[in-house]
Amino acid sequence: MSAIFGEGEANNGKDFAGLAQLKTLVESGDIDEDDNCDTPLVKTAEELLAFKDTYAIKPFKTPTLTKKTTCFLGIDGGSTSSKAVLCDEEGNLLLKVYQLSKGNPIVDTLELLEKIEAQNSHGFYDIQGLGVTGYAADVLEGALRADANIIETIAHMKSAMKNFRLSNQCSAGNGTLLQSMAKQFGVPMEGFADVAFAAKKAPMFNYGCAVFLDTDRVNFQKEGYSKEELFAGISKVLPKNVWQYVVQAPNLGAFGKHFVLQGGTQYNQAALKAQVDYIQEKVPDAKIDIHPHPGEAGAYGAALEAKEVVMQRGYATFCGMKEALQMTYTSKTDESTRCHFCSIKCSRTF
Repeated sequence: MSAIFGEGEANNGKDFAGLAQLKTLVESGDIDEDDNCDTPLVKTAEELLAFKDTYAIKPFKTPTLTKKTTCFLGIDGGSTSSKAVLCDEEGNLLLKVYQLSKGNPIVDTLELLEKIEAQNSHGFYDIQGLGVTGYAADVLEGALRADANIIETIAHMKSAMKNFRLSNQCSAGNGTLLQSMAKQFGVPMEGFADVAFAAKKAPMFNYGCAVFLDTDRVNFQKEGYSKEELFAGISKVLPKNVWQYVVQAPNLGAFGKHFVLQGGTQYNQAALKAQVDYIQEKVPDAKIDIHPHPGEAGAYGAALEAKEVVMQRGYATFCGMKEALQMTYTSKTDESTRCHFCSIKCSRTF
């Protein structure tokens, strides 16, 4: 049947050009590969399986306490996710909770504290100090009388193994970017990686501010790139955003041979695969490890800072869990809260 229809085509008299173009058409949806087209995240099922076996994040098993234990609370109030951990006087991790943020740091924090209380039925978690970090740190410091308010990059450094590169630029916004794209396509974040791994090719995003990356996304959609290809492309640009845009480090080898990846983005295996591939390309003999608690690393660092402050000072300022769980707030959105820093004059909620 295909041959009969083919006789009616304008080029039916031309010689057969071979299977290469047909293969490209079937795999990518186009005959000609353009300059904006990159390779997929994975080429074979075997490659994907080997990656997952090597870089799987082991599930955390909460230690079972048999007596009241002095511990310290760390809270990382992030823009896309909120995290809290408890560590003991030796710095050992006792408990961790993680959830996507709802946009209100007070509500997010209360939900984290409620989750901790739900796992403290025997009253063995004796919380003697609080450390905070993330964009909500200042609010939480005032509301809960935190013992330590630590910059997020420093918090991550405290929970890292060794050398840590601090950024002097804005956050790359990687987590927000992935979450936003997943939401636009109606894909839960837990399914993002599977969609990205299904792509046969990936568009080449320009690294930089998340706003410009989203502009690329719109343009690539207009060009006909699929959801799978867009997810793969945005994953592959994230390492460039981290190392070239934020850290501004063209020579990764200057940092050494051992890289420890942390931050909540590492839970997204597509983003993790892209990061691992980028480092291995730049530093072929690099040793790459995943922080055992990548999403909670900032909260862990805040807890460790609170522990050090309280133990050195001899007392805690933290209001305590009972008072913290009674925290309330009021919201205000009117002309008095409107921003006047530019001509757009955006509405704001305080």
